[in-house]
Amino acid sequence: MSPNSAGANSLCSLGLLLYVAGMVSVFIPPDFTGLALALLFGRLGRTALGPAMQAYIGDKVPYQRRGLYLGMVELAWSGAFLFGVPAMTWLLATYNWQTPFLALALLAGLSFLLVWFRVERDAPIAQHGALLPALRAAVSSPMALAGLCLGFSISAANQLVSVVFGTWIEASFGIQLAALAVAAAVIGLSELGGEGIVTFFADKFGKRRLVLLGVSGNIVACLILPLTGGNLNLALVGLFFFYLTFELSVVASIPLATELSPNARAMYMTVLMTAVTLGARC
Repeated sequence: MSPNSAGANSLCSLGLLLYVAGMVSVFIPPDFTGLALALLFGRLGRTALGPAMQAYIGDKVPYQRRGLYLGMVELAWSGAFLFGVPAMTWLLATYNWQTPFLALALLAGLSFLLVWFRVERDAPIAQHGALLPALRAAVSSPMALAGLCLGFSISAANQLVSVVFGTWIEASFGIQLAALAVAAAVIGLSELGGEGIVTFFADKFGKRRLVLLGVSGNIVACLILPLTGGNLNLALVGLFFFYLTFELSVVASIPLATELSPNARAMYMTVLMTAVTLGARC
């Protein structure tokens, strides 16, 4: 295992530990402060785990197969949301508000043990370097910078639509809850569809081609959406197409990004996630 893998591996373990610590925080103390700590450390753990896991897969899986493996990871995130939210809701309704956090802590703790015993114990000690040199190495090429610009731009564009579509549906059709519920289901299905396309076709069709296809389709969807304001069904179809092409663009760019800075892969994937997050917050 290369030092790059070992570093990413350690970050995976750290992310899972932070997540476990966050979920346990709701018991110490069992009030709003504990909940705030849970959300903070849970988010930190998720942020550390994501790019580290992507970098590790990028280091261990040949580029020709990364679309499949990284697409499966993204499908797992969506599957966890699809099945996890009803399960957590049931625990909340059946027991108390802390029970879902306990379940998440146990699942994350099990994941940590699996990583530790299946992977981490075989990893050599990572070669640690200074932050700034590692950051410069990660973004030293024009292609690496272009990848960051892509991640920031498509995330910011998606966020603009996500912020206004609920108000748009309410203002255009005079309804709120029913339309928003259907729209949420449409968005969930479109995300699963985009991830499924990447998982099964990215390696055969080409990651770069799929990213170009997704971005081009997303641009067309943005141009079409304003024309669907007179019909709710057309509006929902437009939203489906928009989020399908957005998810296709984002997920297809992940295996592509793992090879933009191969000598500093973990750092680059972390910076890329930062760019995507900044785009979503602008």
